[in-house]
Amino acid sequence: MDYIKETYDLPFLIKGIRIILGNGQTGEVIGAHNAYLKVKFDDKTKGCVHPTSDIAYFLGDVIIKDFRNQAA
Repeated sequence: MDYIKETYDLPFLIKGIRIILGNGQTGEVIGAHNAYLKVKFDDKTKGCVHPTSDIAYFLGDVIIKDFRNQAA
């Protein structure tokens, strides 16, 4: 996950951080695979997401970084 933290300037990124995608799906980061984050979603499914594509990171109710709805 160090590569992702450095490459995408996400120094706060740790396993367990909560995320929300642009479609409203929520979950938590459980690891990394290459340049993607492995996420366990609240519906118990798992998947890989790009760390800056239509995603926001938060702790509690506070959004730390928000990449949702940004033009590519």
